[in-house]
Amino acid sequence: LLRRGDLFLPISDVWRQKLLSLGCRPGQTVVHRMGVEPGRFAFRTRRPEAGEPVKLLTVGRLVEKKGVEYGLRAAAELARRGIKIDYVVAGDGPLRPHLERLAAALEIGPSVRFMGWRNEEQVAALMAERDMLLAPSVTDAIGDQEGIPVTIMEAMAAGMPVVSTWHSGIPELVEHGAPGFLAPER
Repeated sequence: LLRRGDLFLPISDVWRQKLLSLGCRPGQTVVHRMGVEPGRFAFRTRRPEAGEPVKLLTVGRLVEKKGVEYGLRAAAELARRGIKIDYVVAGDGPLRPHLERLAAALEIGPSVRFMGWRNEEQVAALMAERDMLLAPSVTDAIGDQEGIPVTIMEAMAAGMPVVSTWHSGIPELVEHGAPGFLAPER
């Protein structure tokens, strides 16, 4: 493929460098960015009300590389520090039973709702009402990684601050400190 291909279009500089390290020629390897339709999202500046729970949102398949386990652990740390949370996890997948048990074990079960899969309109509605997107992506046990999650692009189009990880191409989209925050994986 690398010898016969005419053009390679990775979605980030990180993935371009990986392709180059595999033998793609620089002149045939060009970053092709993705985007979202901003008109699908109602932009709103977020400022949680004093005394009200922080309304967290995670959207994605419930698989290891999405890092939802670490989102739950972060939410539990907030709760332990006395910060009220209302955490919605929209998505489904093989880890859902494990994650539901983890939320209960971390004693945040009543503050976390697993909503299952949601369509684009439902996700846009969730983004309109929530305060912050939590996208704690990780490299999974077999090395699988994100590209740049579309959910992060959608959240930014809706005006949501994003808390994510120094993972794959995410730092090419989320600038640490404004309008989001990045942490090491896990």
